[in-house]
Amino acid sequence: MPNLLGLSIDVNGIGWALIDQNSLEIKAMGSRVFPVGCENFGSGKRELSKKAYKRFKRMSRFRYQRSRKRKIKVLELLIENGMCPLSREGLLNWKQKKQFPLNELKEWFSLNPYQLRKKAVFEPITPIELSRILHQVSIHRGFPVSERNRGLKENAMYVGLPQMDRRGINHTQENIENSSLGMYLNHLQPEENISYKYSNERIRNRFLSREMYSK
Repeated sequence: MPNLLGLSIDVNGIGWALIDQNSLEIKAMGSRVFPVGCENFGSGKRELSKKAYKRFKRMSRFRYQRSRKRKIKVLELLIENGMCPLSREGLLNWKQKKQFPLNELKEWFSLNPYQLRKKAVFEPITPIELSRILHQVSIHRGFPVSERNRGLKENAMYVGLPQMDRRGINHTQENIENSSLGMYLNHLQPEENISYKYSNERIRNRFLSREMYSK
């Protein structure tokens, strides 16, 4: 006997019914609901496909691994040239057991790299002080500006993000003038024993291009 198959196709499921063509009686019916293919389903712009979520987590792991390898490589070069108080054993322990040698570097980290960058403009500095500057610059080295977005002056990197009080590249370049980036950032620090206020311009909350570190 001939039958009719009816389908109801929805976003995340299919309903079906098998009907006898002559008597129009329902012989069988059912539905198949597919698992949700995204995170935050039904949240509008907050919806994110599972592949995109996995890709975001994977890229975060890659960035962390690259950052860690870069820090280790910088410390290796500084140790080889006698510019870092960290021992080779301490660095090896960090590489293998992921235990950061904070005790060996506690005094080294207490050196203010922004003050040292200003000091280096006017007078000689010690190799230990130079290594502290190099280590800090290797971590905060600015954004690489490609030829594709170099001419986009409305780009957030250039104009900043006012809603987050984050300064853009244009703002910093205008204030540097004939000075250096290190001297400008150093003068933003509050006076000794005086904490930051909300109205203060922050050192780190800004976009910087990688070219600014090479000048």
